[in-house]
Amino acid sequence: MARIELAPEVFDDFDRFFDHMAEFEVEDAPQRIREILERVARRIQNVDGPAVVVASTGARYFLRQLLEPSFKNAFVLSHSEIPPGTKVTSLGVI
Repeated sequence: MARIELAPEVFDDFDRFFDHMAEFEVEDAPQRIREILERVARRIQNVDGPAVVVASTGARYFLRQLLEPSFKNAFVLSHSEIPPGTKVTSLGVI
């Protein structure tokens, strides 16, 4: 049987995710996280090259922590991090 061990800092990340979701009264936080990851995966699976997920400044950190390990071609930016005049093609809203 193969075994994968999570680094201690990953547990800290999960604690922060769940604390944040509890603070904002998100029901069934683990299921909600899975839904978000599945939706992102569907949107970026056919993208050639890097994809940018745009999030609010407050959500950016948490979303980046969730996506970074699984989606090497996805980058999470807040609206304020996109330079003026940059052409952005929307693949949809999650």
